[in-house]
Amino acid sequence: MDSERVPEDTAQCSYEAVNRRKSISVYSKVPGFTDPTCFVSKEDSQDFDGRFVYKLLLIARSAKRNMQHKFRLIERKCGMCVTEQRRSR
Repeated sequence: MDSERVPEDTAQCSYEAVNRRKSISVYSKVPGFTDPTCFVSKEDSQDFDGRFVYKLLLIARSAKRNMQHKFRLIERKCGMCVTEQRRSR
């Protein structure tokens, strides 16, 4: 137990230890991100968290682009249908 980093006890809580992440594995169904990426903690937890969150942002941005592309075709078809209906009136 690392007593220097354990928070002070309070009236409601008595701390015994601090839980620190040592590693996180990330993968998804998003194309380009289907292989697991493992992040291993070093001493700098902010760097560890930053690398992990950055990977999640990359996955989210890619998923957003994929969905926009997928639904762009449907959106165009819907737009053409509306235009054709207006012309036929």
